[in-house]
Amino acid sequence: MNPSQMIEYLKMIRDTETELYSAKKLLDKLYLLYSDLEKPIPPAKPEPLNLKVSFNDMFSNTKSCLAFFGIIFPFGLFLIMFIVPIFTECSIDEFFHSLFPSFLPFLLLFLFIIYICVKYLIKRKREIEQKLINDHNIIDEQYNKNYTKFQLEINEYNKLYNERKQTEINVSNLLKNDISELQNRLSSLYGLNIIYSKYHDWIAVCSFLEYFESGRCDKLDGTTGAYNLYESEKRQNSIIAELSKIGNNLETIKLNQYELYCAMTSANTNIDSVLNDIKNQQALEIFENRLNAQMITVSNYLSKM
Repeated sequence: MNPSQMIEYLKMIRDTETELYSAKKLLDKLYLLYSDLEKPIPPAKPEPLNLKVSFNDMFSNTKSCLAFFGIIFPFGLFLIMFIVPIFTECSIDEFFHSLFPSFLPFLLLFLFIIYICVKYLIKRKREIEQKLINDHNIIDEQYNKNYTKFQLEINEYNKLYNERKQTEINVSNLLKNDISELQNRLSSLYGLNIIYSKYHDWIAVCSFLEYFESGRCDKLDGTTGAYNLYESEKRQNSIIAELSKIGNNLETIKLNQYELYCAMTSANTNIDSVLNDIKNQQALEIFENRLNAQMITVSNYLSKM
C-alpha cells in the first residue's frame, strides 16, 4: 500500500472504531435515562390515637392545680387528726372537738369542696381528651391528603419510569445489534492483515493515521516505520496506550494524540446529544443513520479490496 491508500485504510478503521466506541459507551450510559428520577416518599403514618392524659397536660393551668389541692387538703387535715393524738395525751375525739366544735358542717363543706374539685378535674380530663381527638383527626385528614398526593406522584413516577425503561430496552436491543455488526466489519478490516495483530486497537490506529497524515511516517514497518515510532513514544510515556487511563480527561491526549482526541470528542458529543434528546428520538435516528452509513462505507470498501 502506498501512503495515500494506507491513510484511507486507517481512516476506515478509525471511523469504525469510533462508531463502535460510541455505541458501547451509549449502551453503558442508558441508565441515565431514569437515574435522575426521584421516587416519591410516602407520608409517615400518624401514630394511633392515645387518650392517655399526661400529668403535665392535666395540671397545666392554675385551676387544675387548685382543684387538686382542694382534694388533697381535706384528706391531709383528716390525716393530721389521726396522727397528732398519737404524740399527745388527748384522744382523737378530744383533739377533733378542740379544733371543730361542730364536726358535721365542716365535713359537709369538705365533701362539697372535694365534689366540686373532682367534677372540675373530670371535665378538664374530658376537654383534654377531646382536644387529643380533634388534633388526631386533623393529622389524619392531612395524612389522607398527603397520601392522595403521594399516589398521584407515584403513578406519574411509575409511568415516566416505565416509559424510559422501555426506551432503554428498545435502544439497548438496537445498539447491541449495531455493535455486533460493527465488530464484524472491524474484524473484516483487521482481517486484511495489513496491520500487525498487536496493533489492532483504536489508539494504535489513530496514532498511525496521525503519523502518516503529518508525514512523520510513510510505512508501517522498518526503523522509521509507524510501529517503531509508536513503541518509542509508548516507552517515553509521550502517549497513553490504554483507554481506561484516559478517562474523561481528554486534555491529557490533545497534544500528542490529537487524532484520538478528535475522535473521542466527536464520539462523546454524539452520545450526549442522544441522551439529551432521547424522548423524541431525533438524535437517536441521526446516531443510528451514522452507524448504518459507516457499515455501508466499510462494506463498499471491503468489496473493492
